[in-house]
Order: sequence, then structure tokens, then C-alpha cells
Amino acid sequence: MTFDPENMANDGVPYVPVDDIPIEWRPAEASPRLKCWAAFPVDLLGTIGTSLGPDHEPLTIAIYETQRRIVLCSQRLKQAYLEWFQPSGPPGMHAHVHYQSPRDEPKRSTIESSMVVDYEAYLVFLDVALDLAAQAIGVLINDPKMNWKKLLKLAEQEPLPEWLSNDSAHAVRHLQRTALYARNNAVVHPKLLYSVVRTDNTGDVSYMRLPTVPPTEEMLTSLNNLVHRHFDLVEGARVGVNGFGPVIAMSLLDRASSKLSDDERKEVDGLRRTVGYTLPSVRDIAEAAETFLAGIVTFFGDRAAALARGRRD
Repeated sequence: MTFDPENMANDGVPYVPVDDIPIEWRPAEASPRLKCWAAFPVDLLGTIGTSLGPDHEPLTIAIYETQRRIVLCSQRLKQAYLEWFQPSGPPGMHAHVHYQSPRDEPKRSTIESSMVVDYEAYLVFLDVALDLAAQAIGVLINDPKMNWKKLLKLAEQEPLPEWLSNDSAHAVRHLQRTALYARNNAVVHPKLLYSVVRTDNTGDVSYMRLPTVPPTEEMLTSLNNLVHRHFDLVEGARVGVNGFGPVIAMSLLDRASSKLSDDERKEVDGLRRTVGYTLPSVRDIAEAAETFLAGIVTFFGDRAAALARGRRD
């Protein structure tokens, strides 16, 4: 099989002559159609639940039941993405990794609705899973009052508890300020704002929270100052000018969410409600959750780590 390094697909996979392509071109999980999807680290969550012991069986059962629900939502999203992004050409051709959505209108409507509903359900059960994980941590550190709210406060303080690594604390803050913010304000209490799905031909999915009124100059200035405070942008870049839209700026700030001060976070939350924002992708949520949970599993002993390895294998 000969690869031409100068003739690469947009997902970094070289083009291959059609006759050389095996029947299983690539696993579904490796498809660029799933660039916004990743499996939730339920193995790590399960490891924490298993470590609690027989005296805390109700909490362990609750963790396992929540695992099942997250897996169901995640797998349904995965299937919806694979059905939505249909290759524009046969394997081995340039068009194979440039996608089109279903042409059949009833099917298109069904899949699009499924993506929204399953994503929103995913956020709801994520909230449950994170609170259960916090309660499990409370068992491990002998703090019966531990919950997600208390864990968040600890992650926002200095110094951090010895069992909460800096990376895990960043992940806790990131999940709260992106995924759980979206759960609380875009799903459970949406008010007059509404969400839409946007996709492109590369396998990217965005859940957009759109504003009901155009942003004011004051809002744009505030957002512009925040972005420039945390990112080195090209000279002349200004929010609201030359295609640098407010939603793009909000997406940048989401990447720095764990580093925002309290005042900056409140300012960002206020701007979200007026200029709109992009809800976090399933991949972003899964990666942050894995960082958080892996840090907990790593700290609380070889037994938990061994269980995690066994589940992954």
C-alpha cells in the first residue's frame, strides 16, 4: 500500500487507491464523523464506585445505574452522528471525508431532533454522575457531607486538598463553568433562549445557544477585553469586527474557563445570556471528566488503579 504524504485527507488519513482499501476501512470510533464525540469514562466512575465497599452499596448501585444512562445517551449520540454525516464519495476518494447530511427530510428531522434530545439528556445525567462521584469521594475521605457543590468550592480554593490534583481541580472548574452551566441554563431552565444544532462537512457538531436580541456595543467591548486578557490574538483582532463574532469569542473563553477569576466568571455568565454561546461538545466533556476521575482514582491507591486497568482491558 503506497501513501502519498502530500495528498492527505482532512482528518490526517492518507488517500489510498480504492482497490487497496480493506473492507473495514477504519473503526467507527476513529471516523472523523465522530470528531465531537468520545465515550464517557464510565470505567473510572465504576472504579470509584467499586472501591466504596459493602457498607455503601446504595451509592455504588446509584453510580452503576447512572453509568448505564450516560452510556445509553452517549451511544445514541454516536449513532446519530454516524447517520447524519454521510460520506459524499466512496472510500479512498477525497469526497469520502467530506460529509453531507441526509437528503430525506423525515429522516433528517428525526436524526437532528435525536441529537438535541440525547445531548440534553447526557448533560442531565452528567450532573447526576458528578454529584455521585463527589459523594463517593466523601466516603473515601470520611466526609459524609461531600457533594459536587462542596467539591467545587474546594477546587476553587488554595491550597487544594492533597487528594485533589491541580489537573483534576481545573477539570472540576471547567465542567462546572461549561457543561453544568449548559445543563442549568440551556436545558433545565432555558427561559426564552433556544438552542440549535449546527454541523459542517467535516464532522463537526455544535449546539448553539442563540440570543434573542443583538449584542450592544457595550457587550462587545466587555467581551473583547476579556478575550484579549487571556489570549494573544493577531494585531487588530476585535470582537464584532471582520468575522470575529461574539460566539467565537465565548468559545475561546470556555477554553480558559478554569482560569477565570470569580469576577470574570460572573461577567462571562452575564454575557452568555446576551450574546449567546456554544455548548460544550461530548468530546470536551468526556476529556474533562476523564482528567477529573483519573486523578481521583490515581490518588486513592493501587487497588483502584488496578481495577481501572482491568476495566479498560
